[in-house]
Amino acid sequence: MAETMTSRERVLATLKGLPVDRAPVFYWLNPHATCRMIAEVQAARSAPITWLARRLWKRFRAQGELDGGEWTRGLPLLFEEYGNGEYALQLGADISVQSPALTSPSAFATSVRKRGGRLTFK
Repeated sequence: MAETMTSRERVLATLKGLPVDRAPVFYWLNPHATCRMIAEVQAARSAPITWLARRLWKRFRAQGELDGGEWTRGLPLLFEEYGNGEYALQLGADISVQSPALTSPSAFATSVRKRGGRLTFK
């Protein structure tokens, strides 16, 4: 078994079928879990991100969680990309998603509007 390895060494060794110090870790957080983790478990390295996540989590909890309004349910989606990228690495993951085209609503939503009392995505 290898001594303590870097994330890169661990992932590359695993891909080659070589011994590793431990299995590589990959975290997949939904956006609401990201807000909760930042608010209650481990703050983000960025103070503005921590502030926003805490605020969104507090709003989500106070307004009925998934029974809350559209904005309450939808705003945490802003954290999809961050939670599975930079924040996952901050939590100790060896692998993260770095392509917004794969995970972020911003990759496919060109506009978010409120029409007739309902949110619409385009």
